[in-house]
Amino acid sequence: VLQLIAAYRNRGHQKAKLDPLHLTKREPVPDLDLAAHGLSRSDFDTVFQTGNLAIGKAEATLGEMVEAMEAIYCGAIGSEYMYIVDTKEKRWIQQRLEGARGQYNFSAEQKKGILERITAA
Repeated sequence: VLQLIAAYRNRGHQKAKLDPLHLTKREPVPDLDLAAHGLSRSDFDTVFQTGNLAIGKAEATLGEMVEAMEAIYCGAIGSEYMYIVDTKEKRWIQQRLEGARGQYNFSAEQKKGILERITAA
């Protein structure tokens, strides 16, 4: 399970839904396949320790963890940060991403500001 968590952190951005028009077909990400980690959907009701996955509890079913990681790492915002060398910085980003669980409630003004910064880059 810890390997699966690491895989989502390292490769989840490759599965992110970045094309709102769905014009480009995404290739499956083998590292995110349960079988690659010796797991299957039949394990979804099994309770595991969450390790340092910041979803608000020390134990969760595999199904809960996968659902959370799909929302966090494979949603409409892709987050590629595992290349960061400084562990403290990496953990800071990780805690913010996982704490939000893929639910970013930006105001209209914040969204405009984000758009302006993205288009200026």
